[in-house]
Amino acid sequence: MLLPGGFDGTVTVTKLDPTTAAAAISLERVPLRRDDQPATEAEVAKDEHPWFVGGLSQGHAFRATLTASKYQELVAYARCEYLNAAERARGCATAENQTQKAKAIYDWLSQILGRSPVDEYATRRGSRTEPIIVFFGLANTNRSALLDCRTISDIAGEHVGRFERFARGMGQPFRRHRDTGLAPRCIEYSEPWQTSLQRAEYAWAVYLEDELTGFDTAIDIEFKSRAPDVDYEDFDPRAPVQLPTIRRVPTEAARGPQAEATPASARPDVERRTIRVGYRRFRIREAPTAVQVAFTRQGPTYGARQYQRVYRKRSSRAITVAGTIFVAATPIDVEDARHLAEEPPPGFGEPTLGRIAPEIGHAWVFTAVSLRWPTARARAGDQPNWYSRLAWNGIPDFTAGLALRRDGNDPYLIGGSWPLWTRLYVTAGLGLVKEDVLRPGYRASQLLPLDSAGFTESRWRRRFMFGASIDLIDSR
Repeated sequence: MLLPGGFDGTVTVTKLDPTTAAAAISLERVPLRRDDQPATEAEVAKDEHPWFVGGLSQGHAFRATLTASKYQELVAYARCEYLNAAERARGCATAENQTQKAKAIYDWLSQILGRSPVDEYATRRGSRTEPIIVFFGLANTNRSALLDCRTISDIAGEHVGRFERFARGMGQPFRRHRDTGLAPRCIEYSEPWQTSLQRAEYAWAVYLEDELTGFDTAIDIEFKSRAPDVDYEDFDPRAPVQLPTIRRVPTEAARGPQAEATPASARPDVERRTIRVGYRRFRIREAPTAVQVAFTRQGPTYGARQYQRVYRKRSSRAITVAGTIFVAATPIDVEDARHLAEEPPPGFGEPTLGRIAPEIGHAWVFTAVSLRWPTARARAGDQPNWYSRLAWNGIPDFTAGLALRRDGNDPYLIGGSWPLWTRLYVTAGLGLVKEDVLRPGYRASQLLPLDSAGFTESRWRRRFMFGASIDLIDSR
């Protein structure tokens, strides 16, 4: 039975007579949702066939036909060892061709999934685009990869300054370029091995596999507050992949008398392969969260095998505010010379004199407020080597605090913090304290009338401070 082109709907077959092959066939055309936003409750009530209900879609699968050259491009992209220096030296993943390959596959996959990267670039920042977690199950390869646009620009030309690239990567809007009239475009894509979802609200889980396989693939998504880095992928020679018959599409160049003499490998643009594409779009829970995405394969003659990877979202904001407690490694001293210790009179009566008795206080604990840059921390987790991670983690968070003392003259702290553990930070900065010290001409233990005044003066003193701070609350 041939269906009309572009048909979306259901086909119902009703058998009229059990003894004959007569049957009644009815077609019901159902309009499908074409947007990439979740259905609201009102839309769900009206639409009997919504694509996405709630935060997690039920999932969809379809067949897609692509050229043999595109198929080989997908296989080569999945098999490339991006963190291997030798592979990079052979040109597998240089900075130039990695961006070109990621853009080509990102645009192609967005197109077949019904996504619109142009609209997404125009309405969202680079850190808010919807990432695509892709499982490549083609030609016995089983590997997960992240496809995502990280930096968006609307500046003319290919050159983008280092400062602007850094600021845009941190999530800054740079609205001064909104009036240029140029279409926004992606200038930086994620590396396939990276696991940061940045500040995205939604993400896609997609699998690509050969059409004729002896197993079914399922997408499982689990949200956790904490999860270890699980990464399992391999080359599976046991997967019973049966490549479909190549369907050649004749072209004007291939219809001549020399077409029979042209080998098939020389005409990859006129050969077609069919693959299965399955996907789910899901809403990411409130940050911080770990998203464990698993692709499970199982069939009658193929034991269950699961390929999973953990992705992380640290915050939904480019800048967060945290309330912290700072404990100094060494305390800051606070001198207070305003105190007069009463001197007992030689006889009976009330004391009228006192000795200057300076007091030295110590401030160990500070209550502080910190401005955090979670986008920079996410970028640090996406770096391939330790010195790149150290450079991104070297960007300090701003911290300002106050030590609460019962006798006044509370010291202040202004400095920076660097992540050490989940909520533990190393903090260093400048401690400022206002002290009351003796004026010139006065000395400690000097006798003065108890009602004396003006023998001290205020002085600001600064000192380098170092210690650890821990977040009590934050605005992630």
